[in-house]
Amino acid sequence: MDQATHNEYQLEAEYKRWEILLSSIKHENEFLMLQLSDALEGNVDKEFVCRAEYFLNEFIAKDEYIKDMEKDIKAELKLINNLTDKLPARALAKHEKLKNEINYFERNFSNLKVEFDKIVAS
Repeated sequence: MDQATHNEYQLEAEYKRWEILLSSIKHENEFLMLQLSDALEGNVDKEFVCRAEYFLNEFIAKDEYIKDMEKDIKAELKLINNLTDKLPARALAKHEKLKNEINYFERNFSNLKVEFDKIVAS
């Protein structure tokens, strides 16, 4: 196996790991929305309702962002699988960009969960 083919396999494996990670976060996001719905049931505290609206908007935005990243990953996997020549530099740059986005998104989502847990627990 030459170096170019090895790099393609590495990229493909990382993209597949990201798909699994995003799927996991998507399910967790759905669970948080259900938890929010349960917490809102019968709660008339205006401050809590405002906070709940903020979290709902955040969860919806996260869901949309996951969909966008999933599309990008699928497009890059298709590019890699259809290669007849060596991996273009553009593909490596796109990979690095997605890697940074996913790392940032994962940290951001984790912080949102912590913030949400504090609100629901109170």
